[in-house]
Amino acid sequence: MITTLNGTGGLVHTSGAIDERAENVALSTNAAVNEGDSYKVTVGASSYDYIAGKGETMEDVAKGLKIAVDSAGLADITTQVVKDATSGQWSLKVDNSGASLAFAETGNAGGTASGGLRGLEAIDVTSSAGATSALDNIETMISNSISASASFGSAQGRIETQNDFIGKLTDSLKAGIGSMVDADMEAASARLQALQVQQQLGVQALSIANQSPQSVLSLFR
Repeated sequence: MITTLNGTGGLVHTSGAIDERAENVALSTNAAVNEGDSYKVTVGASSYDYIAGKGETMEDVAKGLKIAVDSAGLADITTQVVKDATSGQWSLKVDNSGASLAFAETGNAGGTASGGLRGLEAIDVTSSAGATSALDNIETMISNSISASASFGSAQGRIETQNDFIGKLTDSLKAGIGSMVDADMEAASARLQALQVQQQLGVQALSIANQSPQSVLSLFR
């Protein structure tokens, strides 16, 4: 995912040193960003990582790494997110205006993304450089908040739709059960009446059968 460190391309793990110049973390232009992918930048003895969320891009990764490094408040270290106008490649530039520091970055998979507001508590606007850096980071956080709000709204709409569907389905089932009960009672009543009629006919048939021999005998008297 992380492709170059000042020209050292084709590596997943690269390292070097930040002298009094900027190091460039160039992100891939063709690799997909998967949910849970982890991107780590090490400056000096400390590491700063960003774990990608669902549907994020290399732009989100670059901005997330920037916030992660900026939130540490490292002396003499400034960051900048840049997009190449020709290739469309996103990069994180890390500049060191002090003594040389070790620098490395790695990429891994299988992490758990945060809510996109990491570093909010560490924003420092007590200096001009801090305020300038904070503006970009705050803009990124606002964008993350808007995206999250839209996702929540979409999820709420789906839940309300499902709730309405389940309510209507429940009403239909209740109506169906009522119809089945009514139909069974009517059928049982009809069968009972039929049995009663059959019983009455049977009794009358026996009565007629008993009377017929007496009628025949009366003819011979």
